[in-house]
Amino acid sequence: MPAPSSEPLTLVAHLLAQIRGRADLPALYTRTGERWISITWGQFGEGRGALPPS
Repeated sequence: MPAPSSEPLTLVAHLLAQIRGRADLPALYTRTGERWISITWGQFGEGRGALPPS
């Protein structure tokens, strides 16, 4: 979680922080047939295109 700031945290900023800080951890689960599969934060980030520089 980012350090407290005087500026409000936007949803986009929070999602980008999750992608950077939790790349290998599950973000979402989806059901395929009888199985549940996970999508990591890194895969979620790849789906949105290149990350802007931090």
